[in-house]
Amino acid sequence: MGSKKPLASTGKVVSDYSPLFKYWELALKLKPEEAEKIIPRMEDVKSVEEHVGGRKMTVEELKRHLVREVISRVDPSIAQQALGSVYGVEFSEEEARMKIADIVAGWIIEVAEFFGIVDLKTRET
Repeated sequence: MGSKKPLASTGKVVSDYSPLFKYWELALKLKPEEAEKIIPRMEDVKSVEEHVGGRKMTVEELKRHLVREVISRVDPSIAQQALGSVYGVEFSEEEARMKIADIVAGWIIEVAEFFGIVDLKTRET
């Protein structure tokens, strides 16, 4: 889908940022104060560092932890409109909120890797 990526992202965890860009676009029009709430913060990156603490864990485990931390920063109605616009199907507010939170969580992991906090390795099978 979209190849546009936000600052310090790599695409290793999140392959499509288009719902996030649509969320920002709508938030800036409807509720400007909501747009900046989903941008990764220093405390998000510190949370990754504290949660991982040198242990090995899967990206999915770390994402679940981060989704719980960021979901309250996602406006459900904006998320619903953004996903509907990008994918052309209806989502419930909660589904849409979860999807945007999942993208933000993935972005935070990519930012943490960018700054050398985590090292994303692929699993050999």
